Amino acid sequence: MAKKKVVMVIVEGISDEIALEGSLRNIYQEKEIKFKVVRSDITSDRDSTARNIKIKVSELIKSEMSRSSLEREDVLKVIHIVDMDGAYINENAIEESLECQGFKYSDTKIIAKDKNRVIERNKRKAQNINILSCLGKINRSLDYALYYFSCNQEHVLHNIIDTPDNRKNILAEEFNDRYEDDFEAFIKFISDETFAVKGEYSKTWEFIKKDNNSLKRFSNFHLLLEK
Repeated sequence: MAKKKVVMVIVEGISDEIALEGSLRNIYQEKEIKFKVVRSDITSDRDSTARNIKIKVSELIKSEMSRSSLEREDVLKVIHIVDMDGAYINENAIEESLECQGFKYSDTKIIAKDKNRVIERNKRKAQNINILSCLGKINRSLDYALYYFSCNQEHVLHNIIDTPDNRKNILAEEFNDRYEDDFEAFIKFISDETFAVKGEYSKTWEFIKKDNNSLKRFSNFHLLLEK
């Protein structure tokens, strides 16, 4: 029997894998899905820059290929999924509050103790996403595409924008349980015009980078169905 081609999926956290594994296996029924869970946001990491972001993603891919004993010809494509986290919003949509711990999100603003910290994070994340969203190949010849949930995964999948960490896995399991064995229902959900951005891949990226769209409930994940 011929060896199945692998679709590698890079995600930020374990909740992403839990929520999406069943649906991705339905999309790529004749392929093997392998997740690379980064356990952080590589696009906003302080060590990630416009100069090294492509290299850092390449190293993630190489490490997973080595761990799974994969050769280049075994990998069909690489799918990278990111949360937008309001990376492209106007600075006037960032509000300071001395009582705020970390970043607090709504669909109109980000609240933080230090506004400059949000500005710095957003600039770094936006620059890195600008590079990754324009790639068609990585590691020289591997097909690569970047897809987004905005403001984050829970926002799109559950319409909850600011989810406590201890709820994320629970919500992810609920989503997978609902759609893993009902692919038609998943297709209907993920293609919902209230959040599924219309247009080809490049156009969906142009859209999410405009105004304060990167805080609002949008996604281009549905484009995987066309592949």
